[in-house]
Amino acid sequence: MTSIVRSLYERYYEPGGVPEESDYLSSHWVEEGKDLLAERDDSGEIVPTSVYYWGCRWKSFLGRWFDAAHRYVHLPGISHRGRIFRISRISEKVCHRMGLDSTYNVFRQVCTAELLERHLRHVSPEDKLRMLVIGDGTGVLSALLKEMFPSCSVTLVDMGKALLYQAYHCQLAHPRQVHSLEEGGATPVNADFLYCPTENLSALEKYDFDVAVNVASMQEMNAATIAKYFGLLRRSLRINNLFYCCNRESKTLIGGEISAFYNYPWLPKDQTLMEETCPWHRYIVGRYRAVNGPKIFGFRIPFLSYFDGLVLHRLAVLATERTP
Repeated sequence: MTSIVRSLYERYYEPGGVPEESDYLSSHWVEEGKDLLAERDDSGEIVPTSVYYWGCRWKSFLGRWFDAAHRYVHLPGISHRGRIFRISRISEKVCHRMGLDSTYNVFRQVCTAELLERHLRHVSPEDKLRMLVIGDGTGVLSALLKEMFPSCSVTLVDMGKALLYQAYHCQLAHPRQVHSLEEGGATPVNADFLYCPTENLSALEKYDFDVAVNVASMQEMNAATIAKYFGLLRRSLRINNLFYCCNRESKTLIGGEISAFYNYPWLPKDQTLMEETCPWHRYIVGRYRAVNGPKIFGFRIPFLSYFDGLVLHRLAVLATERTP
């Protein structure tokens, strides 16, 4: 595998490597990080080995059936279904190259990509958009956006252990593109995919981003970390930017920290283009004993429940520190 994956493995997985930056570690991430594993295979290649995979692999035939049901129960409440089916076909090809499955989690990324594409209709295929994706799990959304906007560059920022998963899979999806690791230097890196560990977050201020995306990861951060990301966005986004944020309205983390959507450092000058309960984060299929779920004539629908908390999404033009 590439030097990027090897470097991330040596830093964050091998004994004596660089410890994760404690300032960014919420109690949720401390626990989640224990499930992220990587090792060398028989040929010496470094590969992710966790069963976690952010829901991007089917574990059984029954799991695959439930996963398909996830998509179908959400479709009636989602508009632009024709566009979603088109992008789903693209995502299937991308996931095949990544060695991942077209799960419900991938479907959620497809819906996100469709919404962004719809608001970027003015962008021509030759426009070199710079996109920033914060906390992309296995890297599906980043790889999909590159497939849909071939001229764009994608910067992925995450904790080091998770970033290895993204670098590994995005390079499988786009092996002919230029992949680089941001190591905190003063000179901007010109790459199709740029991977940035969170401890190098400030190094991203030397770039100009057009689009930023965060899906279901700020809800796992503490307030100080969220403030650091918003600070970066306000310093690095262009004036005519898009920021898509999809997270729980409120979530109490394992250690007692509370991450609340409306407590994020939004500003009155931010221009909200769209905000609502996210229509593709409504139901979970398969949890029979869940307390809360949809009903028909007063009776619970079997194997269908609500998410543990309301999920909101907002598309906004953030106020930045830049001058026109």
